[in-house]
Amino acid sequence: MNLRSLKKRGISFFIVLALLLIIVFFPACSGVFGDDDNGGGDNSGDTTITTDDTTSDLTGIYVSTAGDDSNSGEAASPVKTISKAVTMLTSTRNHIYVAIGTYSEIVEIISDDPVVIKGGYNATTWERINTSDMSTIGGDDTLQIVDMAGGRVVALGSDPMLATAKLTLENLIIMGVRYTDSPSASYSDAIGVTCMGDLTVDNCHIVGLDSGTVSGVAAAIMGMNVTINSGVITGITGDATADRTGAISAVTLTINGGTMTGASGSATIDSYIFAVGANGIMEIRGGTIVGIAGSSVTLTDTPEPTDLYGIRARGETTISNCKIYGKEYATPTISGTFDLLNRDNTTDAKFNRGTEGSAEIHDVYGDGVNYWTTPPAGWMWDNPF
Repeated sequence: MNLRSLKKRGISFFIVLALLLIIVFFPACSGVFGDDDNGGGDNSGDTTITTDDTTSDLTGIYVSTAGDDSNSGEAASPVKTISKAVTMLTSTRNHIYVAIGTYSEIVEIISDDPVVIKGGYNATTWERINTSDMSTIGGDDTLQIVDMAGGRVVALGSDPMLATAKLTLENLIIMGVRYTDSPSASYSDAIGVTCMGDLTVDNCHIVGLDSGTVSGVAAAIMGMNVTINSGVITGITGDATADRTGAISAVTLTINGGTMTGASGSATIDSYIFAVGANGIMEIRGGTIVGIAGSSVTLTDTPEPTDLYGIRARGETTISNCKIYGKEYATPTISGTFDLLNRDNTTDAKFNRGTEGSAEIHDVYGDGVNYWTTPPAGWMWDNPF
């Protein structure tokens, strides 16, 4: 079953996506991802593979650019597209092993069972030697999807209004796709991964938009319950333009490592930027969080003042063993609100000092009115605003 068949059943994926946008991308909410051109900040230790690296015909389906979609999907007979592999998934054969290469397609997953997509394999031996070995989903930068595509990789449960999807991504480069809900629509968005359920990311590079223009959101990841173990996650980079951007937008978010960047390269943003955000509980236990990486990002201040946040929170947020930057360089000049940690005007949000290690906090602290190079005692941990 794909998104188009869901629409035939009277279910609009754009209702689902709209809920995610409302939850995390408008002033009452938060999130999106990024990198410093190709890495923003310290990415050391970000390539640790935390999941099992073995493959099996009994548990997985194999994909290679040299394969054929009429094949059985076993190691000796791989299919050619990830989308075909998705149609062959069962509750027990729920892994997709992807050989090194570029797969220019939209991957739509409708399942309540756990699904694991693992890239970076040698197409002959089906071994993955180096953590730097990746498979790319994307590569068609000029593609703009009309109607049923909420991202480059989309995972929904059998009832998309329930958060029952369970998706793990490993050793993949995922480039977002621009989309709109109709040919005459006045807006468009660019999303890398959308997951209505549980999403786990290990050693992936995910970008929302790296070329072209969207009038709405550019986001690397939008999901319900998101866990990032390692990788580089970027909202917008390159010579791209969007109204607002972020690396990760989630309802609940756990970050154990990696580099999350809102905007990098020579990107242009009209409205606001943030690296990561969550509507509920957010735990940052490691990694590097950067609002803007690089000195060539342009902020245009239309149609509203440009705001920049490293982290936006609407729930309880715990920060430890990480580095957080509003921006890495003295430029560009921020003419709107510049809050390193933003509570988004809600009394439900508070920041806690984590126990795993001290957090390095850089740049500017503020409450939307007052700004300090060094915040007042107790500001961050006891009562930020």
